[in-house]
Amino acid sequence: MPRNGKRSGPGSGRSRSLDPTKSDFTLYDYAHSTVLRSHRAKTGRLKKGEANAFHAQVKKVCGKSTVMLSDNSLEWFEKDINDFNTSDDEATFILLKEQSENGITGENFGNCTRGKLEREELTNRGTTYPLDVWFLIGRHIRPEDVASFSAICHCSHIVVHSARFWISLYKRFYNPGVDLPNLLQPSMLHRVHGVKNRVVRALFYFYTPFQNRLRCMAPFENDPDLLEGKRCVRMWHQQVKNSWHFYFKFERVTPPVCPLFPARNTFRAVDSLRAEANALYNREENCTVLQVVSPGFILLPDVVGQILIKTFVSVGHEMRSHRLKLVFHTNQVRSTKAVLTNGTTITMDPVTNIHILRWWDPKYPCIF
Repeated sequence: MPRNGKRSGPGSGRSRSLDPTKSDFTLYDYAHSTVLRSHRAKTGRLKKGEANAFHAQVKKVCGKSTVMLSDNSLEWFEKDINDFNTSDDEATFILLKEQSENGITGENFGNCTRGKLEREELTNRGTTYPLDVWFLIGRHIRPEDVASFSAICHCSHIVVHSARFWISLYKRFYNPGVDLPNLLQPSMLHRVHGVKNRVVRALFYFYTPFQNRLRCMAPFENDPDLLEGKRCVRMWHQQVKNSWHFYFKFERVTPPVCPLFPARNTFRAVDSLRAEANALYNREENCTVLQVVSPGFILLPDVVGQILIKTFVSVGHEMRSHRLKLVFHTNQVRSTKAVLTNGTTITMDPVTNIHILRWWDPKYPCIF
């Protein structure tokens, strides 16, 4: 008697062969059968209609691939814009996705492999245009949209890192009626080394949207808290009419790194006759100048080489001006109560105005 307690005889609905290598062939095993048995679903057997449709689609895709191979023999400038579409790749991806969902791709296309295939196809979809096309598009980019254009793809990022792009941008917006410094004159564009720095600074002289950004600055609009964590590399003062201007030059401790151009991350002086010129070279890129205006002279301690930990802006003792307090420390630490008492403190009172100058500002002191 069988283990499960079921009978195997004429009344059980199926017969058992004496030879273990042979089995009965039932009506359900025919190709035109409408009943799908469980063992057929496990083996992945196709219906006749599904198999014919699958072969037709494969022949269609193979025929398109030969046409694509013949089109690839042409250069990119000899093709039409329709030759760059990816309709064939999308059709192949949809075909593979339908096959994987119906379970007819075999054992090699399991759930893990099918998900990996879909992710790879989704990431590889898109159109790659030649670098010359991106240079042509770069001729129509506005100065305020350069950052967005650089983040589109790798080719657009390369275009923004070229001297050709910045020289073209300078020539499109140059105004001969504006008085420019000698270093920002058009005659200095032949110096490729550091051309981006000069073009950006020149745009703040004759490009109206950039000029409006500086004209809207009100007194004490700049927050000195932005300078916390930076190192003071220089400090000086000068008298302008009836007031004194005190300057603190800060430098970022850890400058940002460009992952696409690691060789250009180290900004150093390069001789154009002996080494490759760097169009993005800017020694002042990581520096910021704090300008403090006071009606009288104030004796300040030397804090060059120390890091700014905390800044305080409050009302002065005469209630007619402001009071600025800067706390420096030799190391980059948190601004706790114990650190604030042990650090070097600069107190400036009275203060009539505070400005934070970046390297592109026309008032930024570049020559010392």
